[in-house]
Amino acid sequence: MRRTLLFKTIVKDSVPITEQSRYSFLTPSFENNPSVTDMTEAEAMNWLFNDPFFREDFIKEFFPEPLKIRHYFGLVEPFTTSNQKPGDIDLLFVHPDYPDMSIAFETKRVKVIQTAEGADIVNRLSGISKGIVQANAYRALGFHQTYLLVIILDDGRHIEAPNIIFHYNKTHKLNLVYDIPMSEELHREVGVIYVRINQMTGKDFNHSSSIGYCIDKAAVPITQTAEMTNKVRSL
Repeated sequence: MRRTLLFKTIVKDSVPITEQSRYSFLTPSFENNPSVTDMTEAEAMNWLFNDPFFREDFIKEFFPEPLKIRHYFGLVEPFTTSNQKPGDIDLLFVHPDYPDMSIAFETKRVKVIQTAEGADIVNRLSGISKGIVQANAYRALGFHQTYLLVIILDDGRHIEAPNIIFHYNKTHKLNLVYDIPMSEELHREVGVIYVRINQMTGKDFNHSSSIGYCIDKAAVPITQTAEMTNKVRSL
């Protein structure tokens, strides 16, 4: 069934300060800096949560006081068991006053590129099926809420549009990303979030990019197990 996905988006652009009296923003650039798609999954997560605007806005979707929330990457024992699913906890949100309301996120990365010749390339789709299995395993561990978070790294520098804000890929191949469940069935209580990091031009994406997120399916809260709450407290 077709549906509309609404992404809440932050667009940023910067230019060097010189002796000029006027500056132009959100203009085309023919620089050839490295692609946003070169980021690993861990690098992308760190990049996102080092952005104070994204961090505060995103966490506010789950907690009314985002500055109080602590986030943790790559948690292993005692949260998970070595050599068993899900391996580690990619991202965990914890409110220090409410350790029984923690939110766990299994993250997967997808790369989207349009080449200079106009070809659309979508890579790492198979990882989403693995992410579904791992997100289901998170839910079985007993967190208050569990999400599958799909990070879309989008290099749109070669896309033609009247404004660089619209330099993002619209290929129909992305429907494969948004059509969850895929080969695996996602547990009905596990939520789905898409985060899209878009490199609009050849400028360094640290200086010119957009970040959008869409909570496609809200997680169903459950009563967190006492065992899990004690583990969260230990943080």
